[in-house]
Amino acid sequence: PDTREPTEADGIALRNRALLELLYAAGLRVSEALHLDLRDLSIDGGFVRVIGKGDRERLVPVGDVALDWLARYLAWPRPGWLAVGSTPDGPDAPLFVTPRGRRLARQSAWSIVKVAAGAAETVPERFRGRKLHRHNATVTLMRTTPRECHEIGRRIAEKLNAATGP
Repeated sequence: PDTREPTEADGIALRNRALLELLYAAGLRVSEALHLDLRDLSIDGGFVRVIGKGDRERLVPVGDVALDWLARYLAWPRPGWLAVGSTPDGPDAPLFVTPRGRRLARQSAWSIVKVAAGAAETVPERFRGRKLHRHNATVTLMRTTPRECHEIGRRIAEKLNAATGP
């Protein structure tokens, strides 16, 4: 068993995994995920409350795998990071934060998505590079067959599992 103390890098990997799982499971836009506050997530109910385009509110179901990763991230490292930033850990606190306790920026989140997509070497080229910046992943995935979507998701999940452990 690994008895070492978790590092900031471990916390970042955990946060990134929770973010990616949520994006994948709920089909959220990056901007929607980054605007979530703690009050918008219901672990027990298995959903997130999202304010989308045109300020439309919707409740989106979230799968068990994503909920598990979110629960791990909420237990550690998020509370410590919020304390560093002197941000109270309450319902109005941002869901995804940096080690400095600030809301995760869009550019950082896109980097996380790009790294994850690039880590799956067999992901088709149209899911990498500029198109990743220009198109929401959901729109791009809608242009593929269900089998192809499942295969891409499986490959990314395998790479993430290898990088972050079970």
